[in-house]
Amino acid sequence: MKIFFERPIGTDTSEIYDLNLATGASKLWSHFTPTDKTAMLALRHAINTQDGAHLLYVVQRIFSTLFVAKGIQ
Repeated sequence: MKIFFERPIGTDTSEIYDLNLATGASKLWSHFTPTDKTAMLALRHAINTQDGAHLLYVVQRIFSTLFVAKGIQ
């Protein structure tokens, strides 16, 4: 039996490892970072399916608008 676990690397990259519970050996299964890092604050909560075929992750983003006003008295 094996399980997968996440190891965050900074705020925009994560690695997923495959851990074999019988032997205790772990190996890198996936290294990923979102392709669109626009307004990205953090990469969180990587989850993969039990068979390791699919991966889901959450990207926290902050969007804001800056207005510049001139000539206000």
